[in-house]
Amino acid sequence: MSESANLRPAVFLDRDGTLNEIVYDENGMENSPFRPEDLVLLPRAGEFTRRVRDAGYLAVLATNQPGVAKGSVTIAGLDQIHERLLDLLAREGGGLDRICYCPHHPIGRDGSPTLFVQVCDCRKPAAGMLLKAAREMGIDLSRSWMVGDKLLDVKAGHAAGCRTILLTKSAPEPPLNSNDLLPDYSASDLTQALDIILQHRAGSDSQPV
Repeated sequence: MSESANLRPAVFLDRDGTLNEIVYDENGMENSPFRPEDLVLLPRAGEFTRRVRDAGYLAVLATNQPGVAKGSVTIAGLDQIHERLLDLLAREGGGLDRICYCPHHPIGRDGSPTLFVQVCDCRKPAAGMLLKAAREMGIDLSRSWMVGDKLLDVKAGHAAGCRTILLTKSAPEPPLNSNDLLPDYSASDLTQALDIILQHRAGSDSQPV
């Protein structure tokens, strides 16, 4: 039996705007929830994670959380937010097999701690989080998916060798250059994304439409 036969496929998931609602700051700018009580699941998120796991996929969170580097949230605070995320998913029968996050930011914010202000290989669109999870969890990236609401999720997925789904209410814009890759699929919500994944189940030779 080949080594690849022992590897499992995964569905990598962005967090904010994919599993939970975006939070807006006082200036109307998109942000992450920085308190557990501010995290609100998007519809069908728990069902999505339950059904992909039932289909044989690992469900792995891969999220940029630069608020740590900017001093907006601590690692302990982020852990509490993720505990709430897991609790809310579990109420719908879902869950995650691993939570991966990047706490870094290349610039940070004036007056914030500098420990996490750095250029790294884990911040999406880099593929570091996905590659590390694949090594440690025995994931077959060629049979895996990256699902997110931004093109940086698509780029990270492609860089890791995954198929990608962009959550968007409209058709994604054509790439501006060779580094701006279009997703393999686009979906209006997690329900449609789930349909795509289950229709092209692990091991399928189906091609993007």
